[in-house]
Amino acid sequence: MAESLPSKPPTAQPSVNPAETDVKGVPASGVKGEEKGEKMNDTKVREPDMNNPEERARVERVKRALNILAYGNEQPPGAPDHTLSWGLSQWKIIARADGRSEKTVEGVEGAIKILKDFLGDVPLMAVTSQEMRRFVIDLRQRQPWQNHPYVKPQANKLLSPGAVNNRVRAIKSMFSTLARERLSEENPLRDYHAPAAGESIPATLTTEQMTLLLSQPDQKRPEQFRDFVMMCMFYDAKCRLSELAAMSIDRLDLESEVSSFTVLGKGGRWLTYYFSRQGVKLLHRYLATRPAPALGVTSVFLRYDGRPLTEERMYRQVRHYGEKAGIKVHPHMFRHSGAREHLRHGGNLAELMVLLNHRTLRSTMIYSKLESEDARRAMMRFSPLDALGNLPGMVPKKKRRRELTLLASPLQLMRELNT
Repeated sequence: MAESLPSKPPTAQPSVNPAETDVKGVPASGVKGEEKGEKMNDTKVREPDMNNPEERARVERVKRALNILAYGNEQPPGAPDHTLSWGLSQWKIIARADGRSEKTVEGVEGAIKILKDFLGDVPLMAVTSQEMRRFVIDLRQRQPWQNHPYVKPQANKLLSPGAVNNRVRAIKSMFSTLARERLSEENPLRDYHAPAAGESIPATLTTEQMTLLLSQPDQKRPEQFRDFVMMCMFYDAKCRLSELAAMSIDRLDLESEVSSFTVLGKGGRWLTYYFSRQGVKLLHRYLATRPAPALGVTSVFLRYDGRPLTEERMYRQVRHYGEKAGIKVHPHMFRHSGAREHLRHGGNLAELMVLLNHRTLRSTMIYSKLESEDARRAMMRFSPLDALGNLPGMVPKKKRRRELTLLASPLQLMRELNT
């Protein structure tokens, strides 16, 4: 008869004291004790006492930490302290980190300053489309160079449509950047369109005016000869004021077949400008007689003490010689005039686009709008009908002119109607 296996001895159960294991509503068994579990769910979280400075400071620290995690800033988008000044300071950080030029930063900063003068330092969300329309109406009543430190505004001249358009686009650019970077809850100007810039013909100088202007400096005096060469380079190279002021000896090429200089110009691009053999001769003469540059200075155009000639000083010198000649002129008119003369002497727009360092041909097309005198002369020279010669049945020139005069007379038209 087989032996039966011994049964497993019962496991000893440890004694449990409910009073020792019952912690904050958790039953000793871990399964039972529903009454105590229900009591735990009914427990209310104590609200912080905002009258207590320590608790209030702790709550503020938690809010700032959560806002930084969610928005990258201590305040949520649209906070009351997110004013125009705050938005401009944030935009300037982004613009400089993205490599925007200082000219761009100055343009946006100037536009926001004018907007602040008009609306006050209001929150960003308060700048609505309707407020921008009121601002545009105010802009159209302003004068060019108003409140400028050294340029007097013209009494009977108002801001051009292009100038108004530039300021509005600068403001819209700041708002769109802040919204893109989630520094603003939304862009309040997203659906607002800037007013049209309109079409304008660049102000230029005739060859007679240019000759008169260049005759003003006394070339026997070193500083005035420098100014003469400076204005010649503006006209010949067709460069901007900031680019000629930044012309450096290190990037000036006078030995190649086509002389040029390279400069970090508009848009943060390296731009190359070319000039003629006459310009090379003038630069050689100036470099041979200019003052010794100060330590570390590589600029071409210098003051008497060897420091660089600033943009403001160049601007004032050009205006000074213009006043002596009785001509209203500013440095950018040399660029416009040189471009116009390039086309008048047979150049084409594609070449001019390269010489002016334009990105697109659309920017260069503005110089194709000739003045009325140029258009009249072009019509006299290249009339397609005159090119055909005397056609059969054409009225002789003298008789035709007399008949046209009679028909153009309002008195003759009245007689024809009465008979």
